[in-house]
Amino acid sequence: MCQVVEINLVDELEQYQACWQRLLRQTVGASFFQSLEWLRCYAHHFGQGHKWRVLVMVEDGRTIGILPLVVVTERTRVGRVRLLTYPLRDWSTFYGPIGPDASATLLAGLGTSSRPSGIGTSWT
Repeated sequence: MCQVVEINLVDELEQYQACWQRLLRQTVGASFFQSLEWLRCYAHHFGQGHKWRVLVMVEDGRTIGILPLVVVTERTRVGRVRLLTYPLRDWSTFYGPIGPDASATLLAGLGTSSRPSGIGTSWT
């Protein structure tokens, strides 16, 4: 069974550096913009005010996927709304889950986020 670990501080991702690199090499269509190095740079320069929700999928003690997400607040005509999105949603042509099975990583992460008693029940 897959366990989902939520990381809310970019500095805490250091422990996943080797896993992130391994999974990025297995990610179809991966780019430098999905690397942990780029995420750290982005967070340092542009991530102020973001609530980080990086979901790490672990199965049998092995990291099998990473889903980097953030909660951002945007102004709209109807007021402020919070969005759960990718960190670089408006910077490149593609951003997505990291690992060999992007669909499974996305489903596991979003399934956990939607559970009332699960990870990420607070978007504040």
